[in-house]
Amino acid sequence: FVMPATILLGLLSVYLATLATAALEVAVGFRHTYRVALALVSCSMTLALRRNSRLMADMLTSLAGFSIRDCACACEDDRAVVYDHIACLMRASEVVKRVAPDEVALRGFDELVRTTLLQAIAESMGLSALRYPQILVITVFGILPYCLDNLAGLAEGMPPRQACLEVLWCSAWAFGAIPGQFAAGAWACGFCLHLRGWKERAFLALVSLTVVALFFVFSGVL
Repeated sequence: FVMPATILLGLLSVYLATLATAALEVAVGFRHTYRVALALVSCSMTLALRRNSRLMADMLTSLAGFSIRDCACACEDDRAVVYDHIACLMRASEVVKRVAPDEVALRGFDELVRTTLLQAIAESMGLSALRYPQILVITVFGILPYCLDNLAGLAEGMPPRQACLEVLWCSAWAFGAIPGQFAAGAWACGFCLHLRGWKERAFLALVSLTVVALFFVFSGVL
């Protein structure tokens, strides 16, 4: 369960970070501005990931207390018909006995949603709001233009060995380092959802600082 806005925000953040990196490198000649830019991306993504984590938790909580009686019906006149069809389905699928009254069948439907459906949705969500393929959408399209720009140096006399190293460096970031840091941040944002106000802001600041620290650690290694 991932809000498309989160992926779009990630793409936009990485794109703006890439532009900022290129502009700063031209303006001040500092070659490692990408580290600062990518660190800033993590800060903006933390808020979006926290929102997704809270939406996921709220949905699971809602399913855990599901009752067909509390559901809205587009046309109230059809509610009895809907209940009758659900009861028939529960008896036909042998979730309840075939002679069970409608009330028992509806309670069986509630229990089915609270257990089987809840477990299936929880497993499909995984441990975090973002999964590896979804993170790759953000990182690959963010790092790929930078990699292609470096490869353009071959036309200006860049040694092939250096070009290969540039490709390996960009691949390590796009497929390993950055997805790992995004995944760590998304996983951490799912904790302490009971926090509100300044406590939640302090927690998110700690998550952001941890991800930023990972950026700089990997920058030193790569």
